[in-house]
Amino acid sequence: MIRTVAGEGRTVLFSSHLLDEVERVADRVTILHQGKLVLSDVLDELLASHHMLTVRFEHPQERTPTLAGALDWSGEGTEWTCVCNGKSSDCGAKLLPQERCLLKSVMRT
Repeated sequence: MIRTVAGEGRTVLFSSHLLDEVERVADRVTILHQGKLVLSDVLDELLASHHMLTVRFEHPQERTPTLAGALDWSGEGTEWTCVCNGKSSDCGAKLLPQERCLLKSVMRT
């Protein structure tokens, strides 16, 4: 139904936390956080420029790790995951010199 309405040249505002749904129906994505516009871009550009980075530290971290370009962190102890902007290889390269950690995985979200 959403594609039908959009195909008629009308704008459709669709709200979802299910990213696979958003990827199936959206051409452009706007992200709001606490009522404020955080990001708005074409879906393909957004996917190409934002990545999920998971790292495993040698020792448990007492606080959230720091990384330039990190938009959000989750995790605890020795394993942390962040969403960062930029190339996936750049995200890991920025973190590794600053913290003693092992890069577990870098994947496109």
